[in-house]
Amino acid sequence: MKERYYIEVDGKPVPTEDQEAVNAMIGSPHRTVAKTLLHDDTVEVSTVFLVLNHAFDGGTPVLYETLVFGGPLDGDGTRYCFRDEAFEGHQEWVRKAADAKPTEEDPNA
Repeated sequence: MKERYYIEVDGKPVPTEDQEAVNAMIGSPHRTVAKTLLHDDTVEVSTVFLVLNHAFDGGTPVLYETLVFGGPLDGDGTRYCFRDEAFEGHQEWVRKAADAKPTEEDPNA
């Protein structure tokens, strides 16, 4: 059975069933892998440690996520298994979001 919850210890995911440790991780600023503001701070690209394993069908735990908030890519993102690929993915989403020009129909423009 795959572990459901993880905490990060020295940047590495560690499975746990300790609810206090999970709650502490959820509220921790250390969950943030990277955060970048673009377009006069109207677009944010955020990459975080999820705590909850999102590999619901088994396989390698999916523990990181990048999301774009604002602009034409609002709500787009990717999930990752490993911290290093999450950081690389963050940089890729920053490039995409920086290149995405707001449109007149974009309510976040």
